[in-house]
Amino acid sequence: MAHSLSHSCVIGFLACVALLLSQPQQLVSTAIRPRDSIVQFCDAAPQTRSTEQVTPPSSFINPPLTPPPTDKKPFAQARRVIALFKDIQAGKNTKQDPWAEFQLVPGDYDEIERLLSHDKALSGFVKDKLRHDHDRENHRLVVRMPTGVHELFIDGVEDTIRSQLKAIRSGSGKAASFAQKVRPARSTNNAV
Repeated sequence: MAHSLSHSCVIGFLACVALLLSQPQQLVSTAIRPRDSIVQFCDAAPQTRSTEQVTPPSSFINPPLTPPPTDKKPFAQARRVIALFKDIQAGKNTKQDPWAEFQLVPGDYDEIERLLSHDKALSGFVKDKLRHDHDRENHRLVVRMPTGVHELFIDGVEDTIRSQLKAIRSGSGKAASFAQKVRPARSTNNAV
């Protein structure tokens, strides 16, 4: 009967024997059924343990070292922050709270900066128009958006500055010459 075994069967049998010999004696004795002819061979084999390292079967039962699949996308908060920036830029965020707080995970803020670096218009808008604070230690980002009160205040300040410039321009001398060159550009980086 042993002569009729295929080559792969013999290799499989030898692998099983090596595995059984690497296990504690009680596992070998409980795993073997006396009626099997293979068992007779195993019982006759010496009970010394192999010095060769064999991965125990229990390690094949455990989940892989990679994290389990999840529905969460990496840097989800970073993408939400960018979406908020885009909404504010497009004027779609008029009904929102003027204070938006995001609890980030490590790497989120770097991802926000990376995404902004790929969108120059949005990056310029965020840099010039939005106010935000990043607390690296607590991984928190707060976006502060101007409210109606802020807009009225800004408009009042701009109006006062324009009135003062107009008065200086109407004079003579170096101050008038300089004031005539000043042009309102708000917070853009464009030099005229």
